[in-house]
Amino acid sequence: MKEQVNSKAKTANISKPRRVSPAAGAGGDPQPSAGSKRAALLCVCLLAVLGVSWWQAQETVLRGAVFQLSPDGSWLTVDGVETRDESEVAAVFEPDNGQSLATVDVSERREQLLAIQWVKEARVSKVWPNAVRVAVRERAPVALVPLAGGEAVRMIDADGVLLEYRSTGSDGLPVMTGIDAEMDLRARQDRVKLFMAVMDACSVQRFSERVSEINVADLGNALVLAKHEGRLVRLEMGNEHLRHRVEMFLNGVDSWQSALGPLKSVNLRLEGQIPVVLDLGGDRQS
Repeated sequence: MKEQVNSKAKTANISKPRRVSPAAGAGGDPQPSAGSKRAALLCVCLLAVLGVSWWQAQETVLRGAVFQLSPDGSWLTVDGVETRDESEVAAVFEPDNGQSLATVDVSERREQLLAIQWVKEARVSKVWPNAVRVAVRERAPVALVPLAGGEAVRMIDADGVLLEYRSTGSDGLPVMTGIDAEMDLRARQDRVKLFMAVMDACSVQRFSERVSEINVADLGNALVLAKHEGRLVRLEMGNEHLRHRVEMFLNGVDSWQSALGPLKSVNLRLEGQIPVVLDLGGDRQS
């Protein structure tokens, strides 16, 4: 009987509910008091006020007279312009005349410089307290391009960008044909790549100095017009093994002409045979 009483007592103790402290959450962790919340909010507000005050002080200092850019643009230094008009670069920075150096957005100004046709690379740097230095790299033309459709002659660089024709720097440039005004940049880039490969192959025995025109309309077959003994000879080069084909022409042209007569064109794309067209009329004199 005594054991039954003790068992009931234990059961009563186990089932007795536990008291939960009002300061504890569901997991038993203490909840922040109202005073703690007010202190945290006060800290946030204080930091915000300090941040705004610091920003305003910085703006006031940076907009001071010592950081002002002169209205005449004398604060701008431009390096790297050799054959073009430097005023095109200066015009990009005209909105900054008389402003604070702090307000000059160098990233935006660089993008504007790169939008100029002849600018290949550009770097813009602030020189504290009140100057800006610009360094540009001009696009270098690699060929003259008479565009199909009767437009004036243009120049083109290694990236396929068409440039306005200028007599400065155009001396000695070969002519690249096979490009028209409607051709997109990617198509021009492919043709310039082939053109550059042909010119590199023609560096054998300085043969490139005798090249007057390269037609790259057909990416599978570059056509080269080159002088040989006062005549223009057309060479069908294909688009591979270019150096080997140039060497083959230079090593065999004299013997071919001795046996056959003056050449008008030579097909260098076929291994083991060299189809030629003779210049019987002599209309290729140059």
